[in-house]
Amino acid sequence: MSRFVTVLVLLAGVAAGGHDTSGLGAADDSGSDDAAAPGTDGALSADSAADAQGGADGETPLDASAHDGATGVDASTGCNDSATDCPTGTACNAFHVCTNVCSGGLTCNGGCCDGATCQPGTGNATCGSTGGACLMCSDQTPTCAAGACTSTCGGATDGECGADFCCNSRTCGAGACSCGSASDCPMGLACDFFSCSTSCSSLDQCNGGCCANGICVAACPVGQSCSTQPLTSGTCQ
Repeated sequence: MSRFVTVLVLLAGVAAGGHDTSGLGAADDSGSDDAAAPGTDGALSADSAADAQGGADGETPLDASAHDGATGVDASTGCNDSATDCPTGTACNAFHVCTNVCSGGLTCNGGCCDGATCQPGTGNATCGSTGGACLMCSDQTPTCAAGACTSTCGGATDGECGADFCCNSRTCGAGACSCGSASDCPMGLACDFFSCSTSCSSLDQCNGGCCANGICVAACPVGQSCSTQPLTSGTCQ
């Protein structure tokens, strides 16, 4: 009879919640408390852990310390200074990229900026070597040489002296300049448009030497001689 009562007690305990309320049977072997809420042990769920690392989709967040806040460009791999980080003839822009664009006051690496793009800095109208704004050579210094405006004049690629300066011996000097013939000019120059220069022709002959391809030279190239014919006089033929 006592054994039958024990069985009834055990069955009543199972019906009440799966626990042995009598203290006579074995404890629930699941080891869990059905009433406990999930996650109350303080550990992050799988989804929460993923969100903390960059989102549920697994995307890694940007490291703000290594990116420019305005552009999102990784400044550690781009340029920061034109002179040290960019190739010659380019400028470092706000996006840390080297390009030939220098508008907005950017400085080029070498040469000069004409207000829009970087230039070599060797032209008479775009002269410079420090990467800043280009200079236009004029007046007493009309010719660009090595990135600086100089007083050199009279050559095929030289600039022309200003109105108040005269080109003599290939140098712009102060004062009005005029000549009527080659004899009014220093040796090796011709009177070209009332100004002494190395530019010459059969009409504007050189004072000494001869005119070869439009430039006064001391002697004609090998195989040529200075012509004395009316239409080609004073030129190498």
